[in-house]
Amino acid sequence: MEGLDPDHRLKHMMINAMKEADPRLLRVRMHKDGCKFLSISMRNAPMTPDFKKDKRSEKNMVR
Repeated sequence: MEGLDPDHRLKHMMINAMKEADPRLLRVRMHKDGCKFLSISMRNAPMTPDFKKDKRSEKNMVR
């Protein structure tokens, strides 16, 4: 038996469905300045064909 987390594809579909236009769903908001790096990471993170995050781009980030 696997863990309780849904698979990546289902997570991706649910996140895309969480739009403020649909009153039936939970509203998720991020403060654009307070969560700057989270927002950048989410926008720039490519996905593999099986809906997993492709982390190869993170290896090139300067810390």
